[in-house]
Amino acid sequence: MLTYRLLGIPTEEVWPGISGLKDLHVYPRWEAQNLARAVPSLGPEGVDLLSKMGCTLQLGII
Repeated sequence: MLTYRLLGIPTEEVWPGISGLKDLHVYPRWEAQNLARAVPSLGPEGVDLLSKMGCTLQLGII
């Protein structure tokens, strides 16, 4: 759930078909947070990597 709090709940653009999941309504509609503020010790490259990894986490790839 921390992933969703930081990156927001996936949208249809990121995860086609997500709106059809029966339990999606259980989660609040979190908006994506600024990762540079959430993890201030990361430099720009680290924030970029984390945001790209987060997208794969949202999709359940890793």
